[in-house]
Amino acid sequence: MAIASAIFGVLIAALLLLASFLIHLIGGLEQGQINQIVHAVAKHLPLVFGVLGFLGAFMTDAPIASVFGSAR
Repeated sequence: MAIASAIFGVLIAALLLLASFLIHLIGGLEQGQINQIVHAVAKHLPLVFGVLGFLGAFMTDAPIASVFGSAR
């Protein structure tokens, strides 16, 4: 699950960088501080998604079975 989440994070980061590039290309804007923030966010997205996917694999709604049984 972590690998799939990291791959998803890479795809989202690529789309974010592509959108930033197209906005600067079409708008003719200079690449300033906002562009640096977008690059920093895109650089860390796969790691964040991977960690969240790893942690999500351990979270379940299933009840924890009693170790010694349920005899009364």
